[in-house]
This record gives sequence, structure tokens and C-alpha cells, in this order.
Amino acid sequence: MAIVDIFSKRKMARERSNNDVYIYDEMPKTLRSQLKQMFTEGVNNYSRSSAAYHSFRIEADQISEIVSILRREYGVDHLCRVHYNSNLIELLNFINECSADHFLDCAEMYGRLLSINTETNDEILKAHMAELNHRFKEASVGYEYINGELIRIDSLVLHSEVLKPTLTILSSNKIYKGAEDEIVQAFQKFKHNDNKGAVSDALKAFESTMKAILDKRQWTYSPNDTASKLIAACFDNNLIPAYMQTHFSGLRTILESGVPTIRNKTSGHGQGSSVKPLDDHFASYVLYTALANMKLLIDCEKVLP
Repeated sequence: MAIVDIFSKRKMARERSNNDVYIYDEMPKTLRSQLKQMFTEGVNNYSRSSAAYHSFRIEADQISEIVSILRREYGVDHLCRVHYNSNLIELLNFINECSADHFLDCAEMYGRLLSINTETNDEILKAHMAELNHRFKEASVGYEYINGELIRIDSLVLHSEVLKPTLTILSSNKIYKGAEDEIVQAFQKFKHNDNKGAVSDALKAFESTMKAILDKRQWTYSPNDTASKLIAACFDNNLIPAYMQTHFSGLRTILESGVPTIRNKTSGHGQGSSVKPLDDHFASYVLYTALANMKLLIDCEKVLP
């Protein structure tokens, strides 16, 4: 079903604060209801024998598989306290009452049904994907489904200007596949509050990006080089043009100290007898700094002769 621009939604949008603030740990009833309706619509399209090319359909076997996967992963025999004979009814009731993280699991499952669909018109699939992300944004829930994963949004500007363009670049060129996997994994760990793991994977993605560029250009480096040595190799080979290096004298320091230093201080070594927590805002800074650094270096490589 298409998104309809009704009066009450426009009024709500106008009255809502312009501050870029999201919620992460609470899923509104409206969003839960909308996800239930999206699942139900897909199942109904299949039961009505709607043409696969012209409508997004969800088969009963796919619902059964989702329920089975969730049961197995959660280690339970049933998703709800009340036992249902219908997998669809069990899933819908679970969406209604589950925790925020489990709701996100269900939403991601819906997104993956769209991602793996090869029968329906691409424009229809894009419209359904757009609705899923629109419902999250409308509810001020800070997640967006991108490239098969739900990614946490901390700033709409950073998300739209840094994260999405960088993931698009990474996914469009197979030499950056390792970096793409690592940065997506970093955001997954961040979503599940594993901030130290997120920081560690962000540095891996940053390093993998540099190694991919060095390999492509056949510039010399050692596979065991640290981030600072990889950065030095990039500068020594004028990845950043020589005439710009003086102007951007601080850039190398930012590249060398931003992500690697925080990673080394918080997750790269043993923490001894006392636990060293890493706050969300520091982890978020590292992830977006890594993304910005990666995009800069890839963009610089693109314009080289």
C-alpha cells in the first residue's frame, strides 16, 4: 500500500521539533501495527493469487521459516505465551508484544524478504522498502534498512551525507567487499551495544579500504602494517595530491589519531582488572569518522590518473 499524505501526519510533522533526535529502545504501538499490516498485506496478496510481478507476495512457507528462525535463535518453543496454530498469527502477536530488539529482528526479516525477492517488479519492491524506512522515520525510531541490514541512525545529516553514500560506494566495487562487511558488522555491534567491538571493526574497515586502494594501485605495503603505516603509504604515493598535503597538514593527524587511537585505548588491548566502558557517543564518533575517512580516500583514488 502506498504512503498517503494525510492531514494529521502533515500537522504532526510541522509541530514536531526540528531537532535530529531518535529513539532506539522503545518501539511505538503505531510502528508495531504498521509492520504487522505490511506482513499481512504480503500474505494476503499471495492468498489472493495476485500476479507475482505486480505485487509483493509473502508465502506461508516464508512466514513459517521466519517463525522457526526466531524460535531457534531465541531458544524457545513458541514466540508467545499463548500458543497459536497459525505461524502468521504467532508472528503478528509477537510483533505486538516483543522487546524493542526483537521487534527490530522482525523488521529486518521483512526487509530481507524484499531483498531476496526476484519475481516482483523492482519499482514495487523499492516502494515497499521505502515504506518500511518511512515508517521508522515517521515514528522517530533511529534505524534504516540498507543493504540487507538495519543500520542505526545517530544523525540524519551524517546518515544521509556520510553513511549511505559510503555504503553505496563500497557495495558497488568488489575490491571493497571486505571493508563493506566490516563496517556493516561494526554498525550491527553498535546496535547491540557492543561498542568496543564496533570500534574494533570500524578500524578494520578503515584499514581494509586503504589496503584495497594500495592493492589496486600496486603500491608497496606489508599485510601486517598498522593503520599509521598504511596511511603513510597512501600519503607517500600522493593519494592526497602533493599540492594539497601542505594545506591539509592536519588531515594526516586526523586520519592517524581519530579511529586508531580510540580503538587502541578502548578495545585493542587487555583492560586489566577494571572494566573500561566506551560510551555511545564515542563509539558513534569513531564509526562516522571511519566512514568519512574511507569515503575521502576512495574519492581521492577515483580521480587519480
